[in-house]
Amino acid sequence: MSKILLIDDETDFRDVLQREFADLGYQALVAPDGVRGLQMVMDAPIDVVVLDLNMPHRDGMETLRLIRAVKPEARVIVLTALMDDAAQVEARQLGVTDIMFKPVSSTHSSLPRRSAKAPAWAC
Repeated sequence: MSKILLIDDETDFRDVLQREFADLGYQALVAPDGVRGLQMVMDAPIDVVVLDLNMPHRDGMETLRLIRAVKPEARVIVLTALMDDAAQVEARQLGVTDIMFKPVSSTHSSLPRRSAKAPAWAC
């Protein structure tokens, strides 16, 4: 089962997305901030990271830079309510797979449903 790590400081939002990812057939792990999220990336095999940009302790862009430093091959989707053009360019230069804007109505349109025929990770 593919693992998704959701790094977001909003508990209710994290819980909803975790359930939606599970409904799609993914094992969804969660971290409340960039510090704990980076530790999880280093400690466990993660197929994709969904990363909020606006968080306490360590913001998402700094977390993205650190993820790239320790696991340059990691697939990262940025999740944010607001993002200026410069931040979008920087995120793309850091190799993000996609940028999703809050509010997210449903992950069903963003991630494929897992099936026995699907590859290990389908982006």
